[in-house]
Amino acid sequence: MKWVYKTKFNEHGEVDKYSRIKAYFMKEGCEKYDYEHTLFIKTGKEGKVLIISLYIDFIYTSNDELMVLEFKDSTKREFDMTDLGKMRYFLGLEVLQKSTDVFIN
Repeated sequence: MKWVYKTKFNEHGEVDKYSRIKAYFMKEGCEKYDYEHTLFIKTGKEGKVLIISLYIDFIYTSNDELMVLEFKDSTKREFDMTDLGKMRYFLGLEVLQKSTDVFIN
């Protein structure tokens, strides 16, 4: 999945979207990893995981569809987001997602 983040300004008219997003993810129970400053991971019950990578867009995956739906609903409420559906291209690579596999070409 891929989302587009639209820039919002704080009360001083400044843009500081990374700190706001980072604070939001931390509030939602995600952990930020020191070795990759754009990687956040949320661990759920019974080994369920949601992995979020923040570069220009949110790119995320999970082994639990409910975690994905909750993440999408939560970020829609917090940010002005547009759902672009499943990822088809990333960094010049074609991505084909099926129900059981992901192919990268």
